[in-house]
Amino acid sequence: MHSFRLEADNYIDEIETRDRTIEGLRQTIARLLRRDDQARRSFARELHDSAGQILCLLSMNLASMTGEAEKCSSQMSRTVSESAALVADLIRQIRTTSYLLHPPLLDEMGLRSALGCYVEGFAQRSGMEITLNIESDVPRLAPELEMSIFRIVQECLTNVYRHSGSRTAAISLARSRGQLKIAVEDQGHGMASNEEHGRSAHVFAEGVGIRGMTERALEFGGRFEIRSSASGTQAITTLPLPKQALTTFPLEEQSANYCKA
Repeated sequence: MHSFRLEADNYIDEIETRDRTIEGLRQTIARLLRRDDQARRSFARELHDSAGQILCLLSMNLASMTGEAEKCSSQMSRTVSESAALVADLIRQIRTTSYLLHPPLLDEMGLRSALGCYVEGFAQRSGMEITLNIESDVPRLAPELEMSIFRIVQECLTNVYRHSGSRTAAISLARSRGQLKIAVEDQGHGMASNEEHGRSAHVFAEGVGIRGMTERALEFGGRFEIRSSASGTQAITTLPLPKQALTTFPLEEQSANYCKA
């Protein structure tokens, strides 16, 4: 009897040690994700404020040279015009990169405007048809939580574009019974499961992106799940809403276009 109790105590200790290790790893991952977001924000600001401003000055100088170049020769005029066009294109690319690293609208206007602008730009760049539906009672949330939701949607859309073969995607954010549900759905060819790779559990093989989205949801007490079939994939994130998250988005903000880039 004593031996049985000793084995049981050892087993319980092992479980508790494992749980503490898992919790420690999750906290470490959460800190790394926050540091990554902070580094993205800092680099995006530096990219915009330094390289972006220098290129704007260069564009102004080239514009002032246009008249003089036309007086010199058609070749010089063409060279100046082409250089100005290249600088303008580079400015647009830097603005896009800066926005993808950290959308300024997320800090200034909140999740609704940031997602709206991001989805609009993603659709233009990818040629996909993307719908975004955020219900009017979805509240403003803590900056860290809004950032995590934005990153999850961003990763989901990237996966749809790269892997699904779908030309459409639908994004929805809905509030229900103290929870926020974020769903990203496509009509692609679905995802391979571990069962299809010879394993017994019907669990979808996790890449780095899926693990990152899972950890972002777990950090705030939520969960991330994938439902996939031959007709498409649905990525669903469910997060508990903090009690202090009571402020809903102003109605006029829903239809306004805040995309400036």
